[in-house]
Formats: sequence, structure tokens, C-alpha cells
Amino acid sequence: MVYVRLVRPLFGLALLALSGCGGSGVGVRGEVTYEGQPVEKGSITFLPTDGKGQPAGAAITNGRYNLNAITPGPKVVQIEASKEQVFPLNREEVPRNTATRGKSARSGDSAKLIPPNAEGNNSKVEVAPGRQLLDFHLTKPAGKVR
Repeated sequence: MVYVRLVRPLFGLALLALSGCGGSGVGVRGEVTYEGQPVEKGSITFLPTDGKGQPAGAAITNGRYNLNAITPGPKVVQIEASKEQVFPLNREEVPRNTATRGKSARSGDSAKLIPPNAEGNNSKVEVAPGRQLLDFHLTKPAGKVR
């Protein structure tokens, strides 16, 4: 009797865990580039456009992302990447001790590498049930001349 009482709840929890809390079994992976180069570090977020499900996101590392739990349906994809800027030291800030001699820069704020209006950013996609491959190849915003 005690064995049956313990097994039933555990069996139910195991089924729930295997089903992914909803049974969708949806996952998305792919590569992300900007101006033909892999995005080294960043993030990708899938925002539902139909009001169903929650936003889902993943880290981008070496131009790749992998998202295992996402609700199927129409999404807007937002991609961000930033890089820590390094500023040269002012003459007054040059270290005087030997432990830090030779250092010529200090870390500062992060600079956005991918502008929000980059071509391909904020694009609309349809996430289907099952595993899916979605690549994003972003370019500089149209109309920007450099």
C-alpha cells in the first residue's frame, strides 16, 4: 500500500518532466552573423506575437544559439550583441607601480555591436512544433553610409 502511494505521485512527476511541462517538445537552434561574421557573444529573444506563451531566449556564443523550450507560434526575433569598450588611459591615470606598468587601457561601458534596426533584426518567424533550425544573418541598417 505504501509503495503504491509513493509510486503514483513520482510517476506523475516523471511524466510531467519528460513532457517538458506542456508536451510541446519545441526547440530552436541556429547561427547568428552580423556583416558576415559570427556574433561572438550576445543574446537572442523570441517574443510571441499572438499573445500565447512567454518570451524565450538564449545566449549566442561563437555565432551559435540553442533554445530547448519555446512555445510554437509566430514570433518576433530580437538579437543583441555588445562588446566592452577599452579606453586609453589619460597621462594622469598611468600607474606608477611596477605591478601595473605597461597597462595602457581601462575598461569602460559596453558598446552595441548590432543596432536594433539592423537588417534582419526584429524579423518575424514561425516556430513550428519539434526541433527547428533558424539562422539569422544580419547586416547594417539600410540607408546608413559609412
